[in-house]
Amino acid sequence: MSDCPTCTCVITARFSGRAARAAERGRWADVNDLKDRVRQSLWTGRIALIFVGLSLVLTGAAALQSGRLHYQNYWGGSVFAPLAIVGGLMALVMVIVRWRSLNETGPELRGKAARRQQRAAEKRSPVETFDRPWNP
Repeated sequence: MSDCPTCTCVITARFSGRAARAAERGRWADVNDLKDRVRQSLWTGRIALIFVGLSLVLTGAAALQSGRLHYQNYWGGSVFAPLAIVGGLMALVMVIVRWRSLNETGPELRGKAARRQQRAAEKRSPVETFDRPWNP
C-alpha cells in the first residue's frame, strides 16, 4: 500500500478526477455539494418536466388507442385519458415557452417584505414545537 499517514496516494491511484482532488484536499466530495449542483442546474427541472409531460401524454394516448377513456394509475384510481393528455401537453408547452426562466428565482425582497421573511425564518412554527410539553 502506502506509507502516507493519510493514504491519499492510494486514493489518488484508485480514483481520478474530482474524487482524487477532494481526497488530496483531505475531504471526500460531499453529498451536499452534489445536491446543490443538482438544484442549481438548469437541466434538472427541464428534464423532469419533459419526463412528466411525455409520460402523461403517452399513457393517455395508449388508453385512447385501446378504446378506453380511463386508465388506472399506480394506486388504482381512475384517470380520464383526455385530461391526462391535456395536462401533459401543458407541461410540455411550459417547458418550451418558459425554457430560459424555468429555474430562476424571484427578485430579492426589500423593505417590509424582507423584514417579514426574516421574522418568519426566525420564528418556529407550531409544528416544530414537538420538544415542548403539551400543557405548559
